[in-house]
Amino acid sequence: MNEELLDLSQKPFHALYSAQQWLQVVLDLLVAALATLLTALVLFVPNKSTSGSVGVALANLLSFNTTLAQLITNWMQLETSLGAMSRTKEFVTNPDHQPPKAAQDQLRAQELLATTVEFRSVSAAYGDEEEPVLNNVTLNLK
Repeated sequence: MNEELLDLSQKPFHALYSAQQWLQVVLDLLVAALATLLTALVLFVPNKSTSGSVGVALANLLSFNTTLAQLITNWMQLETSLGAMSRTKEFVTNPDHQPPKAAQDQLRAQELLATTVEFRSVSAAYGDEEEPVLNNVTLNLK
């Protein structure tokens, strides 16, 4: 049951991460196409540009790619934060949202079956200077 709930809770995170990676791949392919187009333009139109200007153009293209990648990452983090705020607001305004009764009962029964309390040779007194009211008591609760 807990594994199912864990899987259910991780689905939105995985979907968001997959979307972010897909957008990153598309962006990288777009920038690669622009760099190829720029290189082809420089090769097929001779004597119109210098090597320095081509280098600056390619560097600006890479900088543009980095800026867009950061924009996508920040946008996804904003979406995540807004979703978390929405879920928090829903939880605060709807405190009756509880797991199904059967799931609660099953979890409670599992916890009770696994619980043991054990005291070994316990002595207790009302104060440091007082005589103990319990001497070497051993108690095992299952």
